[in-house]
Amino acid sequence: MIKKTPRFLAKVVWAVVGFVALLGVGWAASDQGEEPAIPAEAVSSARTWEEEKQLLASQKGAFEEETQLRQELERLQRELLSFPKKRRYRVGWDSEMTYDANRDGSRISDNPKSKGETTFRIKPFASYDLSGRKTDVRLEYGWSRTYGVKIQTGDLINQDLNLRVGRKIFKKTSLTLNDRFALKGQRSTRIEEVKRLTWDQSHRAGLTYEMTPKIQMVLESDYSRTDHPHEEFDQDTTYTYAWSPTAFFQVTPKSRFSAAYRMSFNESPVETGDAITHQIRGSYAFKVTPKSSASVDLGYSIQNPASAAASTSDSTVVSLGYLWQITPKSGFRLNYSRTFTDSTSDSVTTLIQTGTDSRSDSLGLAFGFRPHRKASTELSFNGSHSRTKTAGGDATGTKTRSWTYPFQVSTNLSLAQWVSMTISYTYTHQISDERELQEVRDHALVVTSNISY
Repeated sequence: MIKKTPRFLAKVVWAVVGFVALLGVGWAASDQGEEPAIPAEAVSSARTWEEEKQLLASQKGAFEEETQLRQELERLQRELLSFPKKRRYRVGWDSEMTYDANRDGSRISDNPKSKGETTFRIKPFASYDLSGRKTDVRLEYGWSRTYGVKIQTGDLINQDLNLRVGRKIFKKTSLTLNDRFALKGQRSTRIEEVKRLTWDQSHRAGLTYEMTPKIQMVLESDYSRTDHPHEEFDQDTTYTYAWSPTAFFQVTPKSRFSAAYRMSFNESPVETGDAITHQIRGSYAFKVTPKSSASVDLGYSIQNPASAAASTSDSTVVSLGYLWQITPKSGFRLNYSRTFTDSTSDSVTTLIQTGTDSRSDSLGLAFGFRPHRKASTELSFNGSHSRTKTAGGDATGTKTRSWTYPFQVSTNLSLAQWVSMTISYTYTHQISDERELQEVRDHALVVTSNISY
């Protein structure tokens, strides 16, 4: 044992010296920027492990996305199932209170001045929906009563029945029918009981055909008639028949053009109202910016007399419009129009021809904002200026002008799911120089409420 111990210690010393030498070589290589060699088997196994980790991570991400998508679909399904079923019927009640400080339009210089008048209107209504997958059928009935507190000559009772039918005939063709029947009654109790009944009916049919994805044709035809049953021999019957083809063309994804022609025939008890009117109109609407759009309208109409006492007139209308969505809760609207009208009429009694030339300009500004999710307010101003020149007869060389400046503030309130209210105030200032300078001011407050279920 004593002889073997030095040999064992020598082996241990040499092993320690060799290990230290290997460490020194590794440190030297690392100082020179060289990495120690790694066996190829270790490299391949390390790369395989990294790829497996990435594969597992991608599978985990796909599983999480699939889980989130499944949860979102389940949530949407629960919401759809929780939606109430389509209600076929609808009943409600409309009411309106109006205070007009100058109902009869008295001038400021008049003495005594006009007194204010308050009127009330109530209208219960009911509707029923029979629509299906390809057919739209709706029936509405309403009854209304309007009466004044001081002046009862304007008491009115109205009943109206509306029927709307729509049907998709073919893949690109649909038909729409609208029928309206109304019975109006007017009663005066100031001096004696006087009742007047008016029976109105209107029928409209529309045919829509989609020629291409960018071109759509619409053909409309309407007929309206007014009868007065209280009059003998039906002398006050008036009716109007018109038909109008319209074409819509989607020029670009951000612009649209439409052109329309309308011909109407009017007949009234007074022969001065018998006329045939032709009207053409073109409109172009386009987007200016992602938050604003503009429109340009041009129209021309000519009225040809259908009787000797009717008048001939032609008018041209040019209008411009601009809409700007300032923020998600506020918007601005601008409208401007200019109208040129020339008319000629013959007097049946004096056989004198009278011509009238009128020009009118109107400007409308409106700003709307939503201060609360259940309230919206709009401020609007509409100014108009008209000039009229008359030639012929005793009125030769007569010129008149008028300026009107109405200002309105309205607020819509959604009080509950089925209850809404609107409050509006209108101030109107009108100045005209017909014969003498006339100035009229008016204040009106209107409060309406709607309850529907």
